[in-house]
Amino acid sequence: MKEGYKRSELGEIPVEWEVVSLGDIIESLDGGVSVNSEDSLVDDESFGILKTSSVFGGQFFPNECKKIIDSEIGRAKINPKKDSIIISRMNTPNLVGECGYVSKSYPNLFLPDRLWQTTFKVDAKAIVKWLNYLLNSTDYKIKIKTTATGTSGSMKNISKGTLLGIKLPLPPLPEQQKIAAILSTVDEKIKVIEGRIAQTQELKKGLMQKLLTEGIGHSRFKDSALGRIPESWEVVSFGNIATNITNKFPFDEGTCIDLEHISQNTGRRLGFGEISSKSSAKNHFQKNDILFGKLRPYLKKFWFAEFEGGSSSELLIFRAKNNINPKYIFYTTQLESFIENSVSKSFGTKMPRTSWNIVKEFFLGIPKEEEQNKIVNILTSIDEKLEILESKKQHFQALKKGLMQQLLTGRVRVG
Repeated sequence: MKEGYKRSELGEIPVEWEVVSLGDIIESLDGGVSVNSEDSLVDDESFGILKTSSVFGGQFFPNECKKIIDSEIGRAKINPKKDSIIISRMNTPNLVGECGYVSKSYPNLFLPDRLWQTTFKVDAKAIVKWLNYLLNSTDYKIKIKTTATGTSGSMKNISKGTLLGIKLPLPPLPEQQKIAAILSTVDEKIKVIEGRIAQTQELKKGLMQKLLTEGIGHSRFKDSALGRIPESWEVVSFGNIATNITNKFPFDEGTCIDLEHISQNTGRRLGFGEISSKSSAKNHFQKNDILFGKLRPYLKKFWFAEFEGGSSSELLIFRAKNNINPKYIFYTTQLESFIENSVSKSFGTKMPRTSWNIVKEFFLGIPKEEEQNKIVNILTSIDEKLEILESKKQHFQALKKGLMQQLLTGRVRVG
């Protein structure tokens, strides 16, 4: 046994730490009431009911709510209160038990019955922020999720008694305070980076709209079916500048890209799969092709291929025609007008899809190749800046995860 540590039912912990149950800290878990609502903006003059998506990864997202219809406002109860934790008691297997720290009170928002809010005991020897970090550590997220029950494969439920019975290591209050302060500092850094990412994404969005409709340095314009466009530009259909690739992947093994491997609205690849001889046939894409999600196109999933591979049938593959810069097509697929065209003409109610026959009829203005290259270079430089910011964010997220593992278990002391 290492000096300064002792054995406990939770393993080796510092001698000054106690083992308690969550029920020793929390007086009650208070649930709200589900009321009828509508998908409308909730402002200072209206009332909102929180969605289960309002808590995730230790954070509380007050904008994740719906407007309560007037006749239901009287039924709503339990507002998010400052210095509390909101817990998702009923959700999908992956999201049940998610929780988030509430930093201020929201008198115009209310909890549904699927969310609990903590009320701490008056004599609780615990700091709320510290507990929120503990509950969001890898070990405790697993513990909480494994307590969930339910016959449905899609929804799981946590009981109050089971959750409050979970055992946890309790440091002295000064050490809890220091742990929370250290982790909060890293969180603040992550928030700053996220703010810069959001600003850069807005800059890119504005630049794309301007460059892909007005070009660079034009003084002479003409009327067209699209409105005013540079005089030297042509109006063409998407099918005039790209082809749809449907060739099957010719090899027994290789890299596979599915919808889940592409992030929403960023064009970033999150991962990849492997094609084997037993897998179903995949469409064959080449480097510099563009993959576009045809299932639920409003999710805005697009990716510029960095290598050759096979793709899911839920992804359309676009290949640039002669004299068209492939990345110009990539940025075209990110335009709001391109997405709106794909969404508005989608078919299927529960699983809406777009198709090549829909997107090929999207019309746009196209400049000469030299100007295409200039536009692509500008937008690529913005993407490169976003990649740097994303890498910084991932660095601090990894740092936070490592610190949580060390500080919340007592392996590294700050007391």
